[in-house]
Amino acid sequence: MRHIMFSVLFFLICSCGDNNKSISCSSSLNNFEVEFEIVNRKAIPVNELFSITGFVKSKHPIQNFTLELEAIMPEHHHGMNVDPVVNLREDGSFTVDGMLFHMPGKWLLHFYIRHDHLTEVAMYEAIL
Repeated sequence: MRHIMFSVLFFLICSCGDNNKSISCSSSLNNFEVEFEIVNRKAIPVNELFSITGFVKSKHPIQNFTLELEAIMPEHHHGMNVDPVVNLREDGSFTVDGMLFHMPGKWLLHFYIRHDHLTEVAMYEAIL
């Protein structure tokens, strides 16, 4: 079931773009914009813990949403070996500590934004 749900979400995924340090992604239903950057780094490191910080912006008056983050390597069919900790604040800002991309390759970051019984996904592709 999870695989089917992921496949459906994959086709609804947003497009993302980089501009310097900050990365911006729109959610799958286009209600949210996620902006983030790697803390104290120029790029995502390989096999070193790192953190990200950012902001979830609502394009419509939506309150009381939650945020989860998942990072996977689609070609290898696995994710990270650690469970990062997401701290979402009331103003929409967030930090994620304990990120670890343990090997080089293609990684997908999925930001799951849940609100009003819906889940929207913003995605970023990183090649290490």
